[in-house]
Amino acid sequence: MGNPQLIQEDEIDLREYIKVIIKRRKFILSFFAIVLLAAVLFSFITPRVYKATATIMITPSVVQSVFSQIKGLPDIGKSDAAVDGQVPPWGISIATHMNLLRSNIVLQRTVEKLNLKDASGKDLTIEDLSKKLNVRKATGENVIELEAADINPQKAQEIANTWSWEYTQYNQALIFGEVDGIVDVELRNKEDALLELKKQIATQKQFTILSKAMSDDAFWQASFQENNFSGLYKKSLRSQVTNPIYQDLETRIVNGEIEVNTLKTMKKLQLGDVRIVSPASIPNYPVSQGKIKTVVLAGILSLVLGVFLGFFIEFWQKE
Repeated sequence: MGNPQLIQEDEIDLREYIKVIIKRRKFILSFFAIVLLAAVLFSFITPRVYKATATIMITPSVVQSVFSQIKGLPDIGKSDAAVDGQVPPWGISIATHMNLLRSNIVLQRTVEKLNLKDASGKDLTIEDLSKKLNVRKATGENVIELEAADINPQKAQEIANTWSWEYTQYNQALIFGEVDGIVDVELRNKEDALLELKKQIATQKQFTILSKAMSDDAFWQASFQENNFSGLYKKSLRSQVTNPIYQDLETRIVNGEIEVNTLKTMKKLQLGDVRIVSPASIPNYPVSQGKIKTVVLAGILSLVLGVFLGFFIEFWQKE
């Protein structure tokens, strides 16, 4: 059995605590009401935020895909890619893509493209834009979601779409501009030759007009002999034929474009590619900011803190 004296002391202490709470109830309730009111005002005055999401897909390189199938070799697709500005032979990993999406170059291009401004009317800084953005790896193995948040739903959509587009361009420049090799040299030569052919064809006419006397035409010669048409020998025939030079240049241009596209495809297969698979749409509803949860949490914390301060004041006055 418990000690009756200890039980009595516990009961006395509990009654003292209750007496303090009752005595300081006005302070506790006032503190609770002030904090709760502040939380409510803060939650409902805060502007609603909209989020737009664009989705990009990373196409792995052929080399990366082949090596990932070989047992005993590290997963090169998950390793760091860009070292000293150089792209490795197996392409860029998903983790590196997620880091490059927040690079200063991509964000600065997005700000300049949309002419983004802050609340004071000044150009939006890269740091401020970065706070509006979020990169998340989607369910698919090679899919990344780009989220942009803004109080204006249309602006959120524009930021998400421009951000994803600027990154695809940056990725192409990174791959095609930084990596040197046989494919690059051949591609540049083909593009230069194609440009020269287009300049040449611009100076040529597509069709040529040919003119000859009717008497030189075999059909009309036979008609002269059979029917003896008088005066037709003074007439002439005109015909329009394709300029052979133009036709040759046109064929060479088509073949050149096929070769250039083939080389570009080879480069993408070698190093991978980034493409937008789902552009962002204008969000219809703001994201849930947990306003009710914030108010309830503020109420609970203010009540607990109010009781604590009530006991502290009581103890301080007794001392």
